[in-house]
Amino acid sequence: MPRSDQTSGPIGGVGASNAGRPNRLLTNCLVLLCILLFAALCVVGWLAVRSALSLQVGQAKLRVVDLERMTEQKQRKTAEGVAKSALEDVARGKQLAEFLFAALTDHGRPVSEDGVLLHEALDGATRRLDEGALKDSDKVECEARRIIGESYRSLGDFAGAEPHLEAVLAIRRELHGETSVPVLEALWSLASLAKQRDDENSAHALRAELLAVYGQLIDEKPHGKVPRLYGAIDANTPDGNYGPAVPQLRWALRLLKEQFGDQHPHTLAGYRRLAAGLVDAGDFKEAESFYLKALGQQRAMLPPDHPDVAPTLAGLGSLRLRQEKYTEAEALLRESIAVREKADPDLPVADEAKSLLGETLARQGKYEEAEPLLLSAYDRIKRDKEAPVHRKRRARLRIVDLYERWGKKELAAKYQRGASQEPATSAPAPNYSVERG
Repeated sequence: MPRSDQTSGPIGGVGASNAGRPNRLLTNCLVLLCILLFAALCVVGWLAVRSALSLQVGQAKLRVVDLERMTEQKQRKTAEGVAKSALEDVARGKQLAEFLFAALTDHGRPVSEDGVLLHEALDGATRRLDEGALKDSDKVECEARRIIGESYRSLGDFAGAEPHLEAVLAIRRELHGETSVPVLEALWSLASLAKQRDDENSAHALRAELLAVYGQLIDEKPHGKVPRLYGAIDANTPDGNYGPAVPQLRWALRLLKEQFGDQHPHTLAGYRRLAAGLVDAGDFKEAESFYLKALGQQRAMLPPDHPDVAPTLAGLGSLRLRQEKYTEAEALLRESIAVREKADPDLPVADEAKSLLGETLARQGKYEEAEPLLLSAYDRIKRDKEAPVHRKRRARLRIVDLYERWGKKELAAKYQRGASQEPATSAPAPNYSVERG
């Protein structure tokens, strides 16, 4: 028994060891297989990513090529369009030149500086146009009529010029629409002609129409001359209320910025004029921002007693007066008057500031101090031949307001009766902003 135990021990251990080898081999094979599969998956994934990247790069290159082709085509079309337009302009110019040459030579005598001969040539050109010489080319006819109309105007023949300039307006409306820069220029020509003919009613109506066109073109590139635009605004604002003209004043400011930059004196004056219009329109907040911007830039660039600072101070003072901030208004107006009197005490605009200061003092109950300011300012404004009627009326109404507050009814009635000497216009409240710079 003991022997068999000793024999079976070694034999049993070897059997167990041999039985475990197949299991370990199988396990190792499975592990190796997993590693190979993982590696294969990595390779496949890398190849897939590389292929996708290559595809994206290829597509990007194709897009770049397409964009380049499209850009090239667009540039070619643009160049072709410019060339075509230039050729059309040349053709129209040639046609126009031939028409005018024929008109100037068909009467058998050379046209010199003699107005009579030139008038005969213009009459002949007019007959040709009326007979349909250029009926197949609206643009050429428009330019021909513009030249003929302006030529008649230069000779003082306003009746001869009017139908041509009216035809220019009609053709431009048909070609460019009601609200366009060419229509605007045609309206300017007719308004100027009406003024030369002393037809103020027609001039006023045409200015109103062109100002309306300006208002509708406000989002487009600014066009025109600022003095001409300001002149039309002033001529069509007899009552001094610039509120309705705010869109046109914005246009003028954009023109000034484009021509001179943001800090030029002309631009700062444009800020002031727009601010005054905004005050009349009741938009005190935006008006204040423009006044403060103009004043801040002027104080930064100019000496404190420079004359250009005075109208801005007076404008801001008139705004404070409208806001019933009388202490601030008084300080600003006094500073404005001091600057103006140092530069030139005879400036009419100094009287405007004095009249405003008088109103400010009257509203604070300082009647005795306000009275001489209001009376002297009104007397000078009334005698100023260039002062508009609304400015004289406002200065007078401030005196009426003073005496009514002071309880001096007879004096108030005296200055109230002064209205009979002034043309009838809608006068605003006496504390209206009158500073226009």
